[in-house]
Amino acid sequence: MIRAVLGGSFDPVHDGHVAMAVHLLDEAGADRVHVVPARLSPFKTRHEASAEQRVAMLELAFAHRPDVVIDTSELDRPGPSWTVETLGDLAAAHPGDRLVLALGQDNLPELGRWRDIHRVLELAELYVFPRRGGGGVPDARELLARQGLRPDALRVAGGFEVPVASREVRAMLAAGEDVSAQVPEAVVRYIRARGLYRA
Repeated sequence: MIRAVLGGSFDPVHDGHVAMAVHLLDEAGADRVHVVPARLSPFKTRHEASAEQRVAMLELAFAHRPDVVIDTSELDRPGPSWTVETLGDLAAAHPGDRLVLALGQDNLPELGRWRDIHRVLELAELYVFPRRGGGGVPDARELLARQGLRPDALRVAGGFEVPVASREVRAMLAAGEDVSAQVPEAVVRYIRARGLYRA
């Protein structure tokens, strides 16, 4: 079985996250997608919504997809979220399964700072989603090579660009703008009912 891992803050989850998960299942060959909300990214200082709220929004966004697992393992561990630990736990729980780690191309310049990145690349293949204006396959591979990482350790989602970022959604919500074109309807209702992301 191929298990894809899609991690992030999901603060909030948006249509781009949903499209990435669907792409992993329908185009990249994954049998299951583990959506893994981070307790706290080592590269961030805080989240706007609580862990419980972020999980609730993910459950709403993926309620129609039984092949998507909302994996709270990082929330259950103390301290920052380390991808190498998450992948190690999945590999131990599902021996023989192939792991694919999905990430946005904007994460590539930081890979050299990840904890035990060489072990990450042993455990999982990288599947990179380009961002708008982020360049293509040669740029992604060059970024890995510059950091002393194997440039062949990744695949890039062809013909796909993540259409929106959570920071853009938060800014729109803080400005009182309508985000129904960027966020699943059930999640929009949840955000409005709780007054999340207001300025």
